[in-house]
Amino acid sequence: MDCLLDNGAEAQPSLLQSLNTSRLLQLPIEIRLQIFYHLFGPSSSSSSTPRLIIRKASDIVPPICLVNHQVHIEALPIYIQSRILVPTNIDVLPTLTILMDGIPENKGFESIRKLNLNHFALPPTHAVKAMHFITLCSKLEDLTLTLDCREFTHPLERASITNLFHLDTIIPLPYLRTLRIDIDTSPEPLPPDPLQHLPMMRNMQRTKIVRDGVVVEKRRSRSMRAYTFYKGNDTVEGQVREWFKDRFREVGRDVEVLGDGV
Repeated sequence: MDCLLDNGAEAQPSLLQSLNTSRLLQLPIEIRLQIFYHLFGPSSSSSSTPRLIIRKASDIVPPICLVNHQVHIEALPIYIQSRILVPTNIDVLPTLTILMDGIPENKGFESIRKLNLNHFALPPTHAVKAMHFITLCSKLEDLTLTLDCREFTHPLERASITNLFHLDTIIPLPYLRTLRIDIDTSPEPLPPDPLQHLPMMRNMQRTKIVRDGVVVEKRRSRSMRAYTFYKGNDTVEGQVREWFKDRFREVGRDVEVLGDGV
């Protein structure tokens, strides 16, 4: 038994020593970072930034970051920085926050440069959670956001939307250069019968008739209805974008504010 204990006691330091003497970890940190940049950095053959779809927080971690803790905290920020983060649901943000908090010197959040929250429409009930995560990304450059206003049965004014979703928290982001924002609204309801409740219009139809070599113009009235086509109103969406532009100009910022389709 003593022999087994002694062997086990000797094996553990030996394992730790082999990890600590890894060739990668023996390199200076500057060289290791260059390796990670070469591995994860933008490709010279492609001008588009790859999208990282995040269904759960672990989707953000590449396999090499599982080697050990030191590689994790050095390589993960470089991996994230060169990608557009696309969470698929609001519930992944708290776990993602914990993961980013685990990287020292705030390098986790600082590495998030492009964030796309357009995979789901953000309801007002989760606005605080989303805005908290957004403001933690202190070097965020590109943000895409869709606000979910479908639960409201009446049209919302611009001020109501900016207050409900706490949109003023986006303004102080110092590195933000592009903001794409859309509002998801339900279309205005159609009447039960589109032909009802519409005003009647009288239209004079002209018919030319030739009688005894003389052209006679005959007029007869024709009843028709004025059709109105109902669609979702995007006026408030435009007002919200203009509000953002004005607010950014007030603080001397040149931020491009667009719709997601632009």
